[in-house]
Amino acid sequence: MKHYLLLIVCLAVILSWGSASAWVPLLVDDDPLVRMPGNQPQPDPTQQNIPSPSKENDEGMSSNCINCHKGDPTAPSGQGAPFFQWQGSMMAQAARDPIFWATMTVAGQDSIWAVGRPNATDICLRCHFPEGWMGERSSVGSDTAGASNALNGSAMTGSDFDGVHCGACHRMYNPFFKATNAGTREGGSNLAAYWDEATGLSQIEANETATWDAFWAGSLTYMNGQLLYANNEPKEAGYTENGGGQIFIDLVSPPWANMRGPFADPAMNHGSNPILYSRYHKSKFFCSTCHDVSNPVLANLGDDPADGLLSEQQSAHTYAHVERTFSEFMSSEYGRGIGTPTNQEFQNLGGPATATKCQDCHMPVVPGNVYADGSGEGVLRPGGSTEHPNSGVPAHDLQGGNMWMTRILASLDSSRDEYDAINYGLLNQGAGVLTLDLTQGHDVKADNFGKALLASSKRAEHQLLRAATIKNLTYNPLTGALSFRVQNNTGHKLLSGYPEGRRMFANVQAYSNANLVYEVNPYDPAAGTFKGGLDFWDYNGNLGGTVVPPPAALGANEEFNDDLVYEAVTRSALTGEDHTFHFALATDRYKDNRIPPKGFDLAEAQSRLSEPVASGSIKDTPATAATNLYSAAEYTGGYDDVSLTIPDAAAKNITHVTVTLYYQGTSREYIEFLRDEINATGSNRALFGPDNIIAAQNQTYATANGLNPDTDNAYLAQTDPFFTALKAWGGTIWELWAHNHGLDGSTASVEGIVPFAMASASVPAQGGLAFYTIHLKEEGTGYIQDITSGEILCDKTSAGAKTCDLLYAIGSTINYRAVPHAGSTFGGFSGDAQINGDVLTDTINGNETIEAIFNLTTPGVAYYTLQLTGDGKGYIEDTATGTILCDKISVGVQSCSLPNSIGSAISYRAVPRAGSRFDGFIGNAQFNGNMFTDTITGNEIMKAAFNLNSGMNITLMTAILIAAEKGSEK
Repeated sequence: MKHYLLLIVCLAVILSWGSASAWVPLLVDDDPLVRMPGNQPQPDPTQQNIPSPSKENDEGMSSNCINCHKGDPTAPSGQGAPFFQWQGSMMAQAARDPIFWATMTVAGQDSIWAVGRPNATDICLRCHFPEGWMGERSSVGSDTAGASNALNGSAMTGSDFDGVHCGACHRMYNPFFKATNAGTREGGSNLAAYWDEATGLSQIEANETATWDAFWAGSLTYMNGQLLYANNEPKEAGYTENGGGQIFIDLVSPPWANMRGPFADPAMNHGSNPILYSRYHKSKFFCSTCHDVSNPVLANLGDDPADGLLSEQQSAHTYAHVERTFSEFMSSEYGRGIGTPTNQEFQNLGGPATATKCQDCHMPVVPGNVYADGSGEGVLRPGGSTEHPNSGVPAHDLQGGNMWMTRILASLDSSRDEYDAINYGLLNQGAGVLTLDLTQGHDVKADNFGKALLASSKRAEHQLLRAATIKNLTYNPLTGALSFRVQNNTGHKLLSGYPEGRRMFANVQAYSNANLVYEVNPYDPAAGTFKGGLDFWDYNGNLGGTVVPPPAALGANEEFNDDLVYEAVTRSALTGEDHTFHFALATDRYKDNRIPPKGFDLAEAQSRLSEPVASGSIKDTPATAATNLYSAAEYTGGYDDVSLTIPDAAAKNITHVTVTLYYQGTSREYIEFLRDEINATGSNRALFGPDNIIAAQNQTYATANGLNPDTDNAYLAQTDPFFTALKAWGGTIWELWAHNHGLDGSTASVEGIVPFAMASASVPAQGGLAFYTIHLKEEGTGYIQDITSGEILCDKTSAGAKTCDLLYAIGSTINYRAVPHAGSTFGGFSGDAQINGDVLTDTINGNETIEAIFNLTTPGVAYYTLQLTGDGKGYIEDTATGTILCDKISVGVQSCSLPNSIGSAISYRAVPRAGSRFDGFIGNAQFNGNMFTDTITGNEIMKAAFNLNSGMNITLMTAILIAAEKGSEK
């Protein structure tokens, strides 16, 4: 195989394709630029047997996933709820994602410009529409919008729109089955523990699965017709991972037969259809399929299929970087080891204690002993399994940090209070306008559509909150020296995934008492971007539709610091841009300062084109350790140590400094790019044609169509038939973003479009001061009031969380009262303080955080508040399901407010943790040792005392308190 320098290939070979205005369709099957290993689009309907998840009550579908795996999403145990969790995930919504549609439209236009056909859209469609892609409903770049197999997505139908659905995943097989079955692929010596296989049954079943894998893989070929495999493994030594959307899947078995899953001992409730045990499905390598993306179009330029294509002979991570989440993980300590401990801060927010594979965080097991099916006909896991005694039912969480897209899609469900008619109108223009069809698949009218997406958005929020910690914050008021650490708690870069338009940034605010006197990276909410703007971008907020002003100028005491904007920025030798959003034309990274994970192996990352990059395409290498963007210590620990100096600090009389880390899923700059590329408007466009500002200035660049041609219109989306049902995405994506940022005059303000606070820390500038942080949470509203002065200190007026930082002198005493707004109830305080119902008293001795719960008042529902007190640790669990309902892991009070239907019965058990004891309940219920039962009649509080084993036994004292409280209730 010949190897070409990417830049030379891009700037020389593509010239042979001629004028983009006369592009010629070419079948994906016949296009060497997009050919990759794995299954290819299959026109034979007998070989398209991917079972769909299908909606309830679909005629003729007596066997589909929802029949058994829908479960009850409100059940505490989550029993049988994989479908509900999947339904709300971006896996299920991959084909309904508006950013995907607009991005693919631009990629098609770019592809025509660069290589004379739109086939780069194949990179998008294979992972967002796997069923339709396999069914050859996206295999030709036809210039007819309604072609039966157009590469513009117009032929997609039915469960194609369910994205990465049950059948697409559970029919995939392991392309490296031989190495996995031999125990040489995953690494580590104790593979029996790694796979959780207790007897010989698993190996017997794994051997059977490997036989099937060999059968399916044995017929796969290169584009030149030669077999891909020899001796049951890929022929090419350089092909070690199937990233880039290279799907290996069983398309021939009848639907529901040979479905694959992570257990060797399933209950055969697929009737007579066998279920295959797949170690692949619980392997980290499974996720590489669509989460290590490269651009084969640029990699294969100039290659002769007869000699073999670069994309067929090398793993996707070795060429044309698009995104590298899996490579980042493989370069981390988590990816190399087995059972690597996670950071304590991550664990404190509900993360697993160890991580070895992607599924540990993104598909954690459902707590307790549960069934994966709602009927209870399967195996009770883990307690009912002899073969996998430590493996619970995997939650189909599947969520990263995309909280805003799941929230917007949830707003399309008219049965929900969150319904947004503007969002629905924008995205329901129909297949003839947007290609997106909200009536297809498990659509917006399906049961639990909005509910599942809202739950998923909440899970994404939790992922973001535990992803990072700001620590070691210090400030010297004399010199203005400020330092802090941004710690990455994930197993990949912080942040990760598709890079265009996605960013995280640190904001620094310095105060003199209550006055903000200095700020780093201030955000302009009226403009939807940083104050002062980005220097490479020309803001065009008045090109039709909602008018958004340019960002306000930076003030005298404001600073933009690009080093504290964590992002990946690509560059393109094709367009001549150092900062480009054209992912299909990107030839390198200009900047990638995203924080590496713990134990980051720089050499490994370098081999995967995922090493950090300082602005100007200056890449970290092992040979340049002294000048690298990240030090050896930062690579080992997985963090970024930051040092700043606030100018004229003494004159500013700074009393305290707050550092907040924000996440923004999609930036204004990227949305403007999508709008302008599709609409052929604005001055930021970089494709060269007679209507382009750069061409008009007679600047000469080498392009696919010659040197700055005057006869070619590079922007075809508004005129070419291929884009007939895609061209409206330009205006649609702009309006969608502007509306949900609240820039159209509405009250919408969706976090994730509006920057979301992932982590925050504050430090007093002078000794003797400390922060008392109040965190108000849950869906109700209310406020915290100073009892002495009557002042409202923290007011929560909408759903979601509200955090307030209050500065006090060390030694001072505070007295707070929690007051719910109308329509809400107070659910209790949590923290190390004296708590008496809705009143909290404390003495300030250092920085501290307390939580207060406000719940919505719902007819027929009452809140049972558990208050866990004492200096010990322990939890309350549901005696029926074993589900932990409230967990106390530190000294102080932990409150948990649980909604229950009025009239329902509860049965709870108190369980002390090691080193602690349970000392009794206080409340109005039926007690029996460490258990109690009750019938819900209204809002109620139950206290449970957990104390350390060392010290006085206060069981008798607790009993006296219980008796006293009971007596007062009579």
